[in-house]
Amino acid sequence: MIPHWMWLTAIMFGSSVVLYISIQKATAHGMSLALKNLTIFASPLVVFVIFALVADISLQVSWRQLGLLVPTGMIVYVNNLATLKSLERTPNPGYSLSIAKSYVVLTTLVAVPLFGAHLSFGAIISILLIVGFMTLLSVDPTATKQQNTRKSWIAFALVAMVLTALITLMAKYLSQDGLPTITILVYFFGVGTVCTAVELVHKRVRLGHLQPHLKDLSLIGVANVSFNYFNYAALVAAPNVGYVNAANAASIGAITVASVWLLGAKLTTRKLIGVFGIVGSLWLLLAAS
Repeated sequence: MIPHWMWLTAIMFGSSVVLYISIQKATAHGMSLALKNLTIFASPLVVFVIFALVADISLQVSWRQLGLLVPTGMIVYVNNLATLKSLERTPNPGYSLSIAKSYVVLTTLVAVPLFGAHLSFGAIISILLIVGFMTLLSVDPTATKQQNTRKSWIAFALVAMVLTALITLMAKYLSQDGLPTITILVYFFGVGTVCTAVELVHKRVRLGHLQPHLKDLSLIGVANVSFNYFNYAALVAAPNVGYVNAANAASIGAITVASVWLLGAKLTTRKLIGVFGIVGSLWLLLAAS
């Protein structure tokens, strides 16, 4: 019999693929970045609040914790902007996600002085491999000068990688401080939703602008809720969180290939090696952690 956590992980994996393919389709259909942001933040917020109420999880925090949650929530908002901007510009979403999801390199290194974590020889080798494959993915010696100027997606992906590492470390600190994961997520997504609402007002985006994109918004919302919920459920149920994180990393490869098939995205041999090299190295790093 297949363990319960494996089913949860499989659903999380599939939801990740559907989510990023849906975001790319929405971009192709002309959906604004602000509307995508609204769906990405608001949809899981509703689910997490309901989950907290049903499970009787306290959402009360101290003023000190609130002073950490709010600015970190704003960083979550900026991180999502960077991720979406990178996805809008990349030839294949798998390229951008391969770099952005390599944040585990930074968290592994920084966790040594901050939390007294152990850094094994295997982890060091894995980190070096990830950096090497990231270079393979982002640098193309045959590209023209004009082609290289269009690679702003790399800069946005690197920003997302650094910010995600910072968010992960803060979430770990808040968790060690006694806050339940659901409480942390409610505040992060809540602040992100407020920031997005301010953005919509500033850009004068009216609710009427939603109508042409209802199908895309619904698909992104459902996939995002499914990904966040089952990722959380799998992390709780799995005997080792590294298994779930490895599956999450592996979804990058599926997204890369699916984008070629469903979206007609570009995929060169060099980039393919870079993507799967990063995925494989992430697996090694998670196994060594």
